[in-house]
Parts: sequence; C-alpha cells; structure tokens
Amino acid sequence: MTQGQIKEHISKVHARHCNWETKGTAFDYAHDLWDTALQCIEHKDTADKTELAKQTHDILHSTGSLAKCLTDNFRKLVILHHVRGLTTSRTIDFILPDETLKDVTPFHVFKFSNVCGYDNIKNFLLMRVSYLKPTDPRWPEKKYGVYWEQERRAYLDSINDIPLTHIKEQINALFEHYQTLETHFRAAFESKEIERLHKAKLQTIAAINILTGNNLKQEITPKNVTQNLLNGITTNQKQITTNQGQDLSRK
Repeated sequence: MTQGQIKEHISKVHARHCNWETKGTAFDYAHDLWDTALQCIEHKDTADKTELAKQTHDILHSTGSLAKCLTDNFRKLVILHHVRGLTTSRTIDFILPDETLKDVTPFHVFKFSNVCGYDNIKNFLLMRVSYLKPTDPRWPEKKYGVYWEQERRAYLDSINDIPLTHIKEQINALFEHYQTLETHFRAAFESKEIERLHKAKLQTIAAINILTGNNLKQEITPKNVTQNLLNGITTNQKQITTNQGQDLSRK
C-alpha cells in the first residue's frame, strides 16, 4: 500500500471521529486508528510484536494522527503536572497509565505494547510537550501564561495546610524527635546503643541547623535550645565514656 493510500484510509477515520474530544470518545477513535493502521501493514501476521508496534506508530506519526491527538486540552493536562513540579518524563508516566483518561486522550490506547508501544509514544510526547513550562524558552506565555498562574496558585493553596511543608513545622518536628532520642539515650546501657543514639542526636542537630542557618535561637522555643543542645553533646559524650567504662568493669 502506498503512502498516499495509507493517508486516504487514515483520513476517513479522522472524518468519522471529527468530534471525538467533545463527545468523549477518545477510546473509539484510537481503536479505529489502530485497526486501520494494521490494515495498511503488510505481513502483519508474521511480524514481531515490537516491530508491528513500531510500524503502527510510524503510520500514525507520518499521517499526522499522533499530532492531531495533541490537543489544547491534552497540553493543559501536561501543564497541570508541570505546575506540581513534575518533570516531563514523570508527567507522561502519570498520564499514560491513568484509566480515567481512557475516553479523554487516544494516547491511553496508543501506549499499549500491541498498539504503538509505551516507549514509542513516550518518546513522541517527550519531544512535543517538554516546552510546556515557563522555564523553557519555547514556552507560549500568551497562550498559557494565565492558565499556569491560576493552576500554580491553586496548587500552592492546596498544599498550604499539609503538615511539615513549612520550615517552622519541620524544625519543631525535629526538636520533638531530638527530645525522644534524648529520652532513649538516658535510658540506654549498652555502649553500642548509646553510640547509635548519640549519632542520631547529632544528625538531628545538623538537620535543625540546615533549616535555620544562623537563626536557630530565634526559630525554636524555648530560646535557649541551641545552648541546651550543645551542652547535651558534651554531657552525652561524657556519658558514653562513663558507660563504656562501666561495661568494661562488668567484664
């Protein structure tokens, strides 16, 4: 079958499903494109599954069918994931397996191994939707700028109340963790356990310092926590030495 004949066959599918997006019939549209592409492939009964998927992909790609499925709504779907800080690769990995999108985008069907193949479709999308974020020089600000700002604000508002998203909450949680470690430390007798807890306490202090920089005293209540923690290091080190000596005397 010539390329002209293939395009003619595929064009009839597009005509039959010209309103697929508004009707929510993406699955039927994709299945029809797949079935028609298979009819255009010679020796399909003996072809390897991977090769058959590649040929199906190439037919849909060369006839512009894949490009037709890159609708404005699909691009906005990609932007919704980019807004949340996901890479384009992870975005595609979220979208393609999503069963709720079966009747929304034909790519849901195209990604199957016996249709176009997951990697073929992912690579196609990677090349064509990675620009849908303001950090990309190709970002269409006039078309999607307002949409990005709206969705970004909505996303930030939605995570505002999630625990530990604010630095002060993280600091307080670390301080509570330190107090728990201190309780276990004072109750410990084995030198290995004392050493392990001591290291955990030091790591917790280091984490607090990373979050607070030079403002540790201003960020944590009570105000003298910094000195208490530093004093604790010295006291704890002495306790390790004392306990280790007691362990040796018991032997």
